[in-house]
Amino acid sequence: MISRHPLQLRREQQEWDDLASLDPFWAIFSDPEKKGGRWGLEEFLATGEADVGGLLETAQSLGYPHRRARALDFGCGVGRLTRALSSEFDECYGVDVSPRMVRLAQNVNSDRPNCVFLVSASRDLHMFESKTFDLVVSLHVLQHVSSRKAIIRYVEELLRVTRRGGIVVFQVITGMRWRDRRQLRARLYGVLRHMGADERFLYVRLGLVPYRMTPVGDSVVQRVVARAGETILRSELEAAESRLESRRYFVTRG
Repeated sequence: MISRHPLQLRREQQEWDDLASLDPFWAIFSDPEKKGGRWGLEEFLATGEADVGGLLETAQSLGYPHRRARALDFGCGVGRLTRALSSEFDECYGVDVSPRMVRLAQNVNSDRPNCVFLVSASRDLHMFESKTFDLVVSLHVLQHVSSRKAIIRYVEELLRVTRRGGIVVFQVITGMRWRDRRQLRARLYGVLRHMGADERFLYVRLGLVPYRMTPVGDSVVQRVVARAGETILRSELEAAESRLESRRYFVTRG
């Protein structure tokens, strides 16, 4: 299926390729104290183990997944969550829009033969058949997609590829201040990059990062899930502050 938004996708792909070459661990897990290459590999990977342990504990308390055969990490970056999932599932797939991130993931996780990493530069998951995975995870990824319509499309796809008896765990920003929606610094990065500016100059000297944040209201998420015939088992408020609100959803088939 050919994407209807090739320019948006190419821009997102370039921006995440830039981040993969500049500061990949911080781009994925943005602790302010770790910016500038300050993440150690073992310390960084330990955050994935903690996140996966927590979400699996919650999923198990809800009675899912029924099997642990296949898992999908959507927006895998360098495989922080994919690696942790590989200790719990027979097969783990990580997909990302950035070819550079995928190459890094393959290198970082070369000791995990049950991990497969793929580039997915489209607004769907056409490489996977429906009802393929027992667990689908997407944390702190969809919020960086450049349009609400595209986020909704991805959520529909995450639900489509999940088996009955499986569970989808995804996070989105459900609220944001209006003035922050202008994304001025990210837009400036994009304009200067398009004009030929070096990504390292923009990041190091000007302090610009191509992070885009797109909110999708909780009511919209609920409608999308209901329209797909699925069930929200749990909705967790991850963050609620003056600038934004973030929620994590646990959704099952049927």
